[in-house]
Amino acid sequence: MIMIHVEGQIKILCSYIEMLGCPHKDSEGNRIFYKQFETNSYVLASSILTKHPSTSCKTTQEVKFLNRINLRMMRAYEQDYFKQLVRFHQKVRTFMEQIFDEIPFIVLLVVISNYMNISFTLYQLIVYTGHQSNGKLFKFLAELILTLVQFGTYCNTAERWDSCHARMRASLYTSQWYTCSTQTRKDMCMLLSRLRKPNYPRFYQGVIEISNPMFVRFVNVCYKAVNVMKITSSRG
Repeated sequence: MIMIHVEGQIKILCSYIEMLGCPHKDSEGNRIFYKQFETNSYVLASSILTKHPSTSCKTTQEVKFLNRINLRMMRAYEQDYFKQLVRFHQKVRTFMEQIFDEIPFIVLLVVISNYMNISFTLYQLIVYTGHQSNGKLFKFLAELILTLVQFGTYCNTAERWDSCHARMRASLYTSQWYTCSTQTRKDMCMLLSRLRKPNYPRFYQGVIEISNPMFVRFVNVCYKAVNVMKITSSRG
């Protein structure tokens, strides 16, 4: 449920990222400046830009001067809008990090218990296949499948969290970033450098990193442990 909520927030964020470099308009086609896009709070651009005198009876120099002022205001809004996007992204990240900070010990218990459960059930299915009743074999098989599905679900959820960065990168690429000011493009590069980094949940200083590759390695370790137990029991 938490991941569904977070993905919804990221989807909203991506829709606003794609609006970078574009004129923002309301449902009636009026140009607007977002004060806070999270709450859809905005002001009409005309209420700000038309504070300057009308240019209809002005000289060429005065028109150019007023246009420069309006351009500066547009660039200032562009910077403010980008900062709103960054703050929203940071808010989502902080929310997830607070959750991750509360569950390291639970994650450790889940990893250890799943390791023991998978290894034990695999051992029973491989070594004692001919010595167990069909009922017990079915029980071990069902327990193995359920454990793999459970742990695989955790790893898949971590992949979904990591894919949020990929979605944001795609939204930046599809936006009209090339129309933005030099400063805004520099800020975009800084944001992109963060979004290119892996975003998997990490615990105990990176010793445990939940992901699909981790799931494959985990099952491989369990299988190796079963082989060791099988060799040890055959020697005994």
